[in-house]
Amino acid sequence: MYRLSRIIIHVVSGMFQVLFHFRHSSSRPGNTELAQLDDRQQARACRWNLKFIQLLNIEQDIYGQPEEGNLLMVANHISWKDILVLNSLYHTRFVAKSEIEKWPLVGWISRKMGTLFINRSSIADVRQLTTRIADRLSRGEKVTLFPEGTTTDGSHIKAFYPGLFQAAINAEANIQPVVIVYKVDDKHSPHIPYFGEISMLENLWTVIGYDHIVAEIHFTPLISAQDRSRKELSEIAFQQMIEVLNQRLEISRQPPNKSS
Repeated sequence: MYRLSRIIIHVVSGMFQVLFHFRHSSSRPGNTELAQLDDRQQARACRWNLKFIQLLNIEQDIYGQPEEGNLLMVANHISWKDILVLNSLYHTRFVAKSEIEKWPLVGWISRKMGTLFINRSSIADVRQLTTRIADRLSRGEKVTLFPEGTTTDGSHIKAFYPGLFQAAINAEANIQPVVIVYKVDDKHSPHIPYFGEISMLENLWTVIGYDHIVAEIHFTPLISAQDRSRKELSEIAFQQMIEVLNQRLEISRQPPNKSS
């Protein structure tokens, strides 16, 4: 209960920080104006995310690094914790499903942080968002996309929706795939992911029951969008990420070496 109390206090403090320090955009759903965060606000957001991760007893094990400049970051999606983990390492706008925009508190904070929302069932919405992402990339920003469109248990990666990869082509920006793996006792854990019918509170309760969780973050090599279609880009990113994930899961399945 002590850890849960600290997490609640941290979330409440984050609400007040957003209220008083992130005033750049309307909090109304559907507002098209995006929040613009300055360096101080970006650093504040990074510190808040990092503190949240520490309260969850998540240790980050980082491989590679996010490249400089405007990039379409493409990550596998396992949990709401993915956003905390990634946003503690680099400033970015996230692309989230449109339902989140209307969630109490979470939607409000997401809008204040400049999240881009998508209704994947609407072709017109996908095209409009592609233009908006390309605009942000052209302005030198990073945008992070979860192209699976949903979360998984972390043991595999679902086929990608290729549509939003067009934004990198339009903006002449590179793509950097990112692979996230959550481990407990050096093994992939099926209990850390947030997917299926489980609620966020249930998942949070499960996570705080662990004394130590490792989040591996693998920043893989850049992919050039030049002379490639969005389908080609999505396939290259998918294969690049699958290779890393399979390698890390295979390593976690191997028994520890026994001393002679």
